[in-house]
Amino acid sequence: MTELPPLKTTVPACQPDLLVSRRSWTGVELFGRYVLGPRVGAGGFGVVYRAEDTVLHIAVAVKVLHSAHPAGIDRLKREIAALRQLNLPGVVHFLDSGVHEGTPFFVMEFVEGSPFPGTAPSGTAPSGTAPSGT
Repeated sequence: MTELPPLKTTVPACQPDLLVSRRSWTGVELFGRYVLGPRVGAGGFGVVYRAEDTVLHIAVAVKVLHSAHPAGIDRLKREIAALRQLNLPGVVHFLDSGVHEGTPFFVMEFVEGSPFPGTAPSGTAPSGTAPSGT
């Protein structure tokens, strides 16, 4: 079996053992700019924290990857590329990305509300969409 060449990526090599040892990123400061606050969501790809951008003095969302596996790095790069190209209502804006202690992350605008997909209040459909069952 031939070995595949390493992936070429602009994201520095990651250290998965750091991910395992850190149970929470709350209180961590990334790049001397983003101070992570409470965890607001999680999925198979990563954990999202509400954070404070200490330069712009605004709330932001920071997604920290669960794993430094090359497939996760590729997925991160695709998600960043997609967010950079989109400027649509209802889609968060990409702000920044980086690596902290070997762990990739990216920064988006913070939007109050329920995670997508979610339900609108009282079971009604969000504006511009059809109610369920139609």
